[in-house]
Amino acid sequence: MERLSPGAAGRILVMAEKAQQAQITATSMAQQYQRDDTRRGHWLGASLTTLAIIVGAAVGIWGSPIVAVAILGVPVFTAISRFVDSVRGK
Repeated sequence: MERLSPGAAGRILVMAEKAQQAQITATSMAQQYQRDDTRRGHWLGASLTTLAIIVGAAVGIWGSPIVAVAILGVPVFTAISRFVDSVRGK
């Protein structure tokens, strides 16, 4: 092949190295985006849970325990279900 096209082997190696580097860069970027999305989801979940606890406690203090239980039930049961799923290995 080198006789038909001088330098072809070198060009093929350069192209393969560029393709491999592009794959590594794309994978690295995808992993970073995934980490960022996960972090954003954790912050959102923590914020909503904190808000639900504050609102539920306030409603409970001001005399409506049934509504307070309904408001607090969502984050509590969500946390329990996530814990059970992690223990089961899902």
